[in-house]
Amino acid sequence: MSEYVVIFERAEDGGWGAYLPDLPGVVALGTTRDEVSERIREAVDAYAQEMEAVGQPLPDPVAAAGTIQTGMPTDSARCSPMTRLPGLTPTWSRP
Repeated sequence: MSEYVVIFERAEDGGWGAYLPDLPGVVALGTTRDEVSERIREAVDAYAQEMEAVGQPLPDPVAAAGTIQTGMPTDSARCSPMTRLPGLTPTWSRP
C-alpha cells in the first residue's frame, strides 16, 4: 500500500476542494471537509480501478508536504490543521 499527499483547500465560498499532486486529475469538491475527504477517497479508488483495468500501475508517490511559519498574521477562520486520513496521509519518508 502506498501513501499519497492530499492537498485540501478551502474555497472563497466556504466549500472545500482536494487533489493529489501525484495523481493528475484526481480531484474532489464538496461543501464540508468531511464530504471532500470521503469524495477524494472515492476518486482515488476509481482512479486505481481504471489504471488496473488498462494494465497500468499507479505512479509512485513523490510529493511531500510540510508547513512553514511566517511573521505575518493569518485569517485563522480559513486555516485548518493538517489531518491524517487512512491511506491518504502526507509522509516525510518514502517507501
